[in-house]
Amino acid sequence: MKPLIEGVNKLSSGAIAIIVALALLLPIAVIGGTGAVVVGTVLGVGAALNEGPVNCKAPPNLFDAWETLRDFVTGVDCSDVCSFGDGTGNTIEGNSPEYVKQIVGTGKAMGVSEKGQIIAITTALVESNLKLYANDGVYDTGRNPADATLANPSKILGFIKQSLNFPHDAVGSDASSVGLFQQQAWWGAVGGSTWESDPGNTIKRLMDPVFQSQKFYDRMLKIPNWEQLPYGTVAQRVQVSAFPGAYDKRVEEAKNLYAQYSSQAATVKLYDLGQQYGGEGSGEGTACGGTGLVLDKTASYRITQQWGSPPSDIRQGRTHAGMDIDCVTPEPVYAPIDGTVTLAADGNSSGFGSPMGRVNLKSADGSIFSFMHMRKTFVEPGSQVTAGTPLGECASTGNSTGDHLHLEVNVGNSTNASIVALPTKSGILDTFRDPALTLALMGVDICPPYTAHRKTVAPGSPLIASEIQCWPREEWVR
Repeated sequence: MKPLIEGVNKLSSGAIAIIVALALLLPIAVIGGTGAVVVGTVLGVGAALNEGPVNCKAPPNLFDAWETLRDFVTGVDCSDVCSFGDGTGNTIEGNSPEYVKQIVGTGKAMGVSEKGQIIAITTALVESNLKLYANDGVYDTGRNPADATLANPSKILGFIKQSLNFPHDAVGSDASSVGLFQQQAWWGAVGGSTWESDPGNTIKRLMDPVFQSQKFYDRMLKIPNWEQLPYGTVAQRVQVSAFPGAYDKRVEEAKNLYAQYSSQAATVKLYDLGQQYGGEGSGEGTACGGTGLVLDKTASYRITQQWGSPPSDIRQGRTHAGMDIDCVTPEPVYAPIDGTVTLAADGNSSGFGSPMGRVNLKSADGSIFSFMHMRKTFVEPGSQVTAGTPLGECASTGNSTGDHLHLEVNVGNSTNASIVALPTKSGILDTFRDPALTLALMGVDICPPYTAHRKTVAPGSPLIASEIQCWPREEWVR
C-alpha cells in the first residue's frame, strides 16, 4: 500500500478569518467543556473560507483536537474527513478499506467470530478512524497530557519516532501510540524481546496492520465470556480508554463495514507471538496457561512479568519488585493463602489511572503480600480471609499501562528462615522476595513450571517458553 502524503501549504487569504473565529470560540470551549464541538464548528467555517483544503486528521484522543486547530492555521494540507470520536459515521477513504480487509482476514485466520471481527473494526474506527498513524515523537504535555505518563520520554519517544520511516496515513503524538489501534511501544514486543532490546523489528511490527490486529484479538480472546458482553465493553477492556463510551457509538458503522468487506478478507500470515506481552509494558511476559480468575484454584492464567526483571520506563528505572499476572477488568483477584488484611484501598472507579487499588495480606509467618492495581476491593482491614477469598477486582489503576495484577511480598518480619533465605536482587529492597518462591515454601505453588525454573536460575533471568502452564486445574491439589 502507498502511504498518503501530507503536504504543507501557505496560509490562504481566509486564514485571518479563521484566527478571528478561533479567538471568539475558544473561550466558549473552555467554559462549556465542549471543545470537540467547537473544533468541528471552527473547521467547518474554515473549510468555507479557506481557498485550499483543510487539514482534518482524526486524532487518537481529544487532546489532539487542539493540535488539529494549530495544524489548520499553519496551513497543513490533506483532503481528509474530520472525526472527533462522536460516532457520526464518517466516510472512510484512502487505505481504510484495505485495513478493514486485513482486520477481518486476521480475525478469520485466528478463528475469531464475526462479533469479534466487528469489535476490532469498531476499535480501529474509534482509535484512528481507520488510518495508520505514525508518531512524531514530540514531547509536549500541554498538547498531549498522556506524555506526562512516560517515565523516560526522550528514550521511548526517540524510538517511536521511527514510525515515520514506515508507510502511514497520518501523524499523531499521543504518548507512544501508533497504528490503527493506537497501541503503545511495548505491544510490539514478542517472545522474550522488548522494544529496547529489539527496536528495529518492534517498530516494524507495530506499523503492520496485521500485527496490530493480531495483538488486539490475542488480548480480546483472553476476556472471559467476551462473546456475551456488549461490543463496546469488550473494546474498552482491551484498550482501557479514557473515553470508554466512544466505542458503542461506532458499532453500527463497523457492522456495515464488515458486511461490505468480509467477503474480500485479506489472506494474511500470522505472527508467532511466542511469549506474551507483560502487564507493565516491558513486553517480556511468558504465556502461562489460559484465562481465568486470578489466583483461584479453578483457573489457569498467564504470568506476564517476573520478579527481578530489569528496569523499565513505566517503573521509572526500577527493577521489578513483584510479579505480574494477566487479568482483565473486572475479573476478581483471589487470595492464594490464609491471612489477615492489613490494608485495603479502592482504586480509580474507572479501573484506569490514579489512585491505585491495593490489598495487603499478612500471612501466618509475618510476610506481607501486596495485591496491586485493583479497581475495587472486597475486604476490610483487620478481617481474616482464607485461601480463595475474593480480594478485589483486577484493573489498571496507578502506575500501570494495562490490566494486570502486580503481586509482591515483603518478608522483613517473616519468622520463616527458609523464606528469608530466598535470593535477593540488586535494585530491590532486600526485604522483598520472589512471590512465587515464597508461596511455594508456604505449600502453595501458583505455577509449577515457573517455580521449578526460578529455583534453578539467577533472579531476573528471562522467562522460557516451557513455562506455559500456570496452576493448571489438574495440578491444583492443595
